[in-house]
Amino acid sequence: MNLGTSVSASGKAVRLRVIQNDIVSAKKGDWNSRRALLTEFRPLLQSMAEKRAQTPDAVRALVQAGEEGVARAVRKFRLSDGADSFQVFALPYIERAMEEPGKRGFLARIFGVK
Repeated sequence: MNLGTSVSASGKAVRLRVIQNDIVSAKKGDWNSRRALLTEFRPLLQSMAEKRAQTPDAVRALVQAGEEGVARAVRKFRLSDGADSFQVFALPYIERAMEEPGKRGFLARIFGVK
């Protein structure tokens, strides 16, 4: 799965190590690592959102929901599976979050809507 620009084999290995380090740090609560993961997934989230919605506001809402799906996937991911499988592992979480973006927002989480 190509999330961003094309890279060589050695570049891909470096990128996977960075993703793995970001996953480890994000699990520990590091906001910079979480932001780096979201930046890595942004092209995928944007593409998925544009296929589901027509208006810019709806696309923006779906991208935000997809970001929450990535965050949920980070929390549930087992590091022993390896960073290369995280991209595939995160897809169902992203899709599920984009299916019902209104139910998974910040306020919904505060008030207990699952």
